[in-house]
Amino acid sequence: EIIEKINVELRNERSPIRLKAFCSEQANISENQTAEEALEEFKNLRGSVIQLHGGADLSVLFAKSFQPSQQRLNVYHLFRNKFAAYSFALFNKHTISVMTK
Repeated sequence: EIIEKINVELRNERSPIRLKAFCSEQANISENQTAEEALEEFKNLRGSVIQLHGGADLSVLFAKSFQPSQQRLNVYHLFRNKFAAYSFALFNKHTISVMTK
């Protein structure tokens, strides 16, 4: 459902990119933390970003909510406290993000 909503937005923006689910699983990551903290925990979930991807191009952790944050180190925010991803993600191969549903 969330992937289709994102794809609708991508189509509306005339983007040639579409998302497709590769696999999904429930992660044991607390939602009682900031988006940056969740991003760091998610990054280390499998030992490396490559292992986290498991063959996919990117990995996304969906959560119900995040705690408020003032930190702005090595990440950028979109929709304050609802999304975090690494700056220069394609350059440093950290193509992972966390976001609220």
